[in-house]
Amino acid sequence: MIECWPKIFRFPLFSAWLMMTACSLIIRMDNLDNNFPTSHHDPQKLILGQVKSNDLVATTDNEIYRHYQQVTSRLVKPLTLVEKFVLVSLIQMNLRPDLASPTSSLHMVTNLSRQKEYHAYLGENDLSWPYLAGLEELLIKHRSTYRLLQFASWLDLYFKEAKSVGNELAYFLKEQKDNLEKHAILKNTFLKAKQPLSIGETLPHIPYVKLIKIFHSKHRKVKHQNTLLPYHLPFQNPAYQGVNIQCNYNFGLYDQAKYYIHKQAVPNLSVGIMDKSGNYLMGTSTQNLTNLRPVEETFLMAGTPHQDNLSVCFIKNETNQSQFSIISTDSRDPGQLIYHLIQYEIFNSKNLLETSEYLNFPRHLFLIDPLRMVYESEKGSNQQLNRFLSMNFPIYHADSIGNLWLFASFEKLGQHGIVTDSRKQYFLNSPVSTTK
Repeated sequence: MIECWPKIFRFPLFSAWLMMTACSLIIRMDNLDNNFPTSHHDPQKLILGQVKSNDLVATTDNEIYRHYQQVTSRLVKPLTLVEKFVLVSLIQMNLRPDLASPTSSLHMVTNLSRQKEYHAYLGENDLSWPYLAGLEELLIKHRSTYRLLQFASWLDLYFKEAKSVGNELAYFLKEQKDNLEKHAILKNTFLKAKQPLSIGETLPHIPYVKLIKIFHSKHRKVKHQNTLLPYHLPFQNPAYQGVNIQCNYNFGLYDQAKYYIHKQAVPNLSVGIMDKSGNYLMGTSTQNLTNLRPVEETFLMAGTPHQDNLSVCFIKNETNQSQFSIISTDSRDPGQLIYHLIQYEIFNSKNLLETSEYLNFPRHLFLIDPLRMVYESEKGSNQQLNRFLSMNFPIYHADSIGNLWLFASFEKLGQHGIVTDSRKQYFLNSPVSTTK
């Protein structure tokens, strides 16, 4: 089986022609019947939130946000946006010990004081704790008066309420039952009468102060990456001169039919926070749990070092005075999904609702061995599917492809918000109506 892990795969000339033909067909097909890509999606299924008087918070479930609210309400002094992000990131460790673990890689996308940055903290070996290293570095970089040990003290004091197993953790525990039984502490924590905990059952409390002291007591080297490369649109259109794009790897290779196809998608967990000025932080933690084990005699789970497959792009449309930050995960080639959105000209979105419709438009993904396209056929139109089939190109149906998050700001409207993917369950504390 030919794979590009972690290498870049170059399709042969004939195959590349098929790839580019398929890409162009899906765009032309939408234009032929005068259907803009956004017109195919049910607006009632869109998930977006707009910043109002309070910060906008997006998490995988409302339990994380509920506990976050409870803890912040008990603190004497208000926290900065960076400090709020660190707090909610630590809280989700207790509710998602599989993915928000000290050994998880941490990717952060930030827009603070009009400075857009991407930071990835990755493990160098089995002893690395990149998740905590990234959060500590964030506090230092933005001159917080607090460090992780202070947050740990707050959580040990104010985060005592019962914590419930959510949908995704329950599913993970069921799938990993045999592996959990191999380790006494994981078995005693997550199995009850030899059965994995189910939705709504109680999780124990993490001893946060003890955990952070262990983190500080050992030198745990991590890799830090923050590269952003410019991507220049290949289209010869003067209107695109005001569009600036930067991504965390070379997107120009997609124009040459070179694809970053990984062996598998890596499980991940995301949380985001945005204020009314359009400042935001988003964190995505990833971890390969094929051979899981406990972290330092806690019920937090340690995975194995892996090659992350996560894609990030910042897009600024100076003409429309709009900005977008897109994060793509849950795919063997997440960059392809952002690349297709750029082809659809997502940078011309006029508001949050239109942006969310782009995000939820039916997706396709090119893969190899065998050379094929996977396509969300049930989300597309019959005409679209028939045109693909007429190409005599192998097409496979997929119920869902990838997971995209997007932060958007429209200066002319004074509108700032977070758009999450309807393909995955998310909670926003300030959702907006999706009725046009």
